[in-house]
Amino acid sequence: MIKLPESELEVMLILWEKNGEEMSVNEVWEALNGQKKITMGALHSYLNRLEEKGFLAFRKEGKYKMLRPLVEKEDYMEQEGETLLGRFFGGSVGKFVNCLYDKNRLSAEDIRELKRFVEEFEEKSQ
Repeated sequence: MIKLPESELEVMLILWEKNGEEMSVNEVWEALNGQKKITMGALHSYLNRLEEKGFLAFRKEGKYKMLRPLVEKEDYMEQEGETLLGRFFGGSVGKFVNCLYDKNRLSAEDIRELKRFVEEFEEKSQ
């Protein structure tokens, strides 16, 4: 799986919000224009590239093009997480968390959540 440019990722995030349900091109365009202004031509370019990369499929329904994601959000997030950890933190989750901690980016709730993850992982490992 390849890393998507920001513009294409924004399209996929909209499609993923629908949990696998199809969306028309117009629905995606309206959702995107709620965030930032893009032309319909630019959207068609993004969609064509995403189709070529295997991220989505088109289906004709009357005069409408219906879209559905072919890649699961969780799969893409996992790949991006591994890339981020590998590239910037030598594959170390600890170094990543330490960086967040050193920059005061972890709230008390974040720390509690991390503790829960560790406890769950330890329980599953036993």
